[in-house]
Amino acid sequence: MSKKNKRRALQGEGVEAPCFIEAAVSARPMTEAEAAEFLGVSPLTLRKWRCLRTHELPFFKSRNLIRYRLRDLQNFIDRRMAV
Repeated sequence: MSKKNKRRALQGEGVEAPCFIEAAVSARPMTEAEAAEFLGVSPLTLRKWRCLRTHELPFFKSRNLIRYRLRDLQNFIDRRMAV
């Protein structure tokens, strides 16, 4: 795949991305803002949950920045929806 097609694939311009690119993008840790948007809450809410430990939402620090894994966020949603 040429560099131009890889860029288009990453930008979603109609060229299908190979599965290794999709895996790399989905495996990238999410920022606090991205995680908050994914969960439908504000970044402040995530900070409160983290500091008060009111919700079991795994996170890790990378260079003193908070990061979340997509699979952890999906598991969190699944646990909250289970009846």
